[in-house]
This record gives sequence, structure tokens and C-alpha cells, in this order.
Amino acid sequence: MADKLLLFDGNALVHRAYHALPPFRSPDGTLVNAVYGFMSSLLAAIALHTPKYVVVAFDVAGKTFRNELYEQYKATRQKADQALYDQIPIIQALLKNMNVPSFGVAGFEADDVLATIAKQAKGVDTIIVTGDNDALQLVGDHVTVYSVSRGDKLAVSYTTQGVVDRYGIPPERLADYKSLTGDPSDNVKGLVGIGPKRATELVRKYGTVENMIKHLPELRQFKNDLLLAKKLVTLVDTVPLRLNLYKARLTDYDTKKMAREFLRLGFKSLVKRLPESEQEKLFP
Repeated sequence: MADKLLLFDGNALVHRAYHALPPFRSPDGTLVNAVYGFMSSLLAAIALHTPKYVVVAFDVAGKTFRNELYEQYKATRQKADQALYDQIPIIQALLKNMNVPSFGVAGFEADDVLATIAKQAKGVDTIIVTGDNDALQLVGDHVTVYSVSRGDKLAVSYTTQGVVDRYGIPPERLADYKSLTGDPSDNVKGLVGIGPKRATELVRKYGTVENMIKHLPELRQFKNDLLLAKKLVTLVDTVPLRLNLYKARLTDYDTKKMAREFLRLGFKSLVKRLPESEQEKLFP
């Protein structure tokens, strides 16, 4: 059985936790609902999958190459509360205490980092834990996606067959599918008159958008739009980073220190979930 790499979609899960949990503060008054939800999900995933390696991917502030291709990319998306972003450094500090590496590369999104790490993780089974479905196009023989619902529940596990069951097409054709239907959350326009059912039919018959343009004269006038859409929705697996699996090992870390940090933040319930918890010593 191959070793496991647990790959966390940092920003997606921070957003999910922030909006899923009521606002609550640490003893010193710091808002920490997203911190709690994120760490709860991380500990739950580690306990469930017992991975040998753990990595977290984050977005980096600023524009990405997609904004250079299309100025209106994500233009309709409302900026998240600053209170959400203020909690990310707290999460990253906790990850550092756990010896869990995190990656973020300017000009790329966290999803591209996920794609690149999954590609570089040779010889291991990669489990991507995320709060959205953009990563489904990465599913394959050695890559599974867990889509998180609320709290720390891992709601749905997507294998290749799971993607086919949901969309009617394999993971590697999801970018072609979304090129036709568009992606409203990212302000990527689809083709008028082509809904999910028709898009699935076209992908099943022709495979790629490029092949559709070649064989369907009615689509040729939309060639540029379709090819741009595909570039926008396709995850890039060539982000300039290098995965060092040795440094990603889930090694022994100072659980007493983590327990103290959790208590400082008011996360008494999470102390009980630490490996070899110091719970009895802390609360005799």
C-alpha cells in the first residue's frame, strides 16, 4: 500500500470555516472561528487518513496570470471580510508548530499549487481536502478529492468513478465542460444556450473543446472565447515550486506546545484531539 499525502486547500477551507461557524473570540479578544474550523478539519482528516505527509496550499495576495489573460476574471466576486484574512497568519503559525509546510506562489492560485504538488508527488496516494470542486479535474488513479461540507465532516469522496457518476465525464474533461458552461463564481462566461446536459453530450462525443471547434461549424465563431475560457478554468500543474516529501512528513511535534497554543486561543476541545494528548496532565 502506497504512502498517503494529505493535501489541504487552505483558502477554500478557511472561507468555509469562517462562514460555517458563528463568530467567536479567543480569551484575548481575537476572532478565531476560521482558525478553529480549519484546525478541526485538519485534525479530523489526519485522524481519518493517517497520512505520512501533509501539505497546505494557500493563495497569495495579488493578481494571477488569469487576470492578465482576462481582466474581468473574478471581477464579480465580493471581497471577503478582512476579519477572515486576519486569521490566516494565525493558522500558518499553528501549521509551523506542527511542522506542516505550506505553499503559496505569487501569480498563481492555491488550486494551481494543489495541481503542481499532486503531479510531483510520485509514488504516493494524494488526498486533496477542499471546500470546492475546482480540484475535481485532478482526480486520477492516485489522487482522490474529499469535498468538505460543514465543520470537520468530509462529506464526499471523489474517485474517477465518482466524477463520472456526477458529471457523466471523466475528470480530465471537466475543463472542457466548464469552458462550455462557464463558471459564474469566477466570472468565466459560458456559451449562451449550452447548459450542463448539452455540455456533457458534446464532451462525450468530441472530447476536447479544440475538437469541438474543428468539427462543429456553429462553434467556430466562438473559438477565441472557448479557448480563453479553457485557459481560465484549467488548473496549472507547472507552478515554480518543488515538493520535498521528506520535509512534508508528519513527524512528531511538540504536543505540549500545541496544547498551550490551543488553550491560549480557547480551543480546549481541540487539545483532546492532539496525538498522545496531554489532556489529563493539563486538566487533572
